[in-house]
Amino acid sequence: MSRNTKQKTIVLEALHKLNHPTALEVYEYSKQVCPQISLGTVYRILGNFALDEKILHIKIANNPDHYDYQTHGHYHFSCKKCLNVYDIDIPYMENLNKPHKECFIEDHSILFNGLCADCYQKEGK
Repeated sequence: MSRNTKQKTIVLEALHKLNHPTALEVYEYSKQVCPQISLGTVYRILGNFALDEKILHIKIANNPDHYDYQTHGHYHFSCKKCLNVYDIDIPYMENLNKPHKECFIEDHSILFNGLCADCYQKEGK
């Protein structure tokens, strides 16, 4: 059983205040509240939170990973221009999590990629 520390509380606060932040964004927020916190501590806390399923770890190819405090089944969208990550309002397909002939799917994640509305508009499309 792990202790609840000041650093963990600050990291959790950052996750709730920031929209799908990267570890660096969590660190920058946390550093304002607790100047002695290190980037390594933030990474360790985020990793432990993800292992304990307290947060979602969103892995994005060729870009920094993001984190989400909402752990219920939902999907994400990653903008290839501004690199922001958003929740996308598409019904979660719970029926995908079921036994199959060759395996039992316990969970799934889908990451949609493209341009967010702001970036799409800026490109004049």
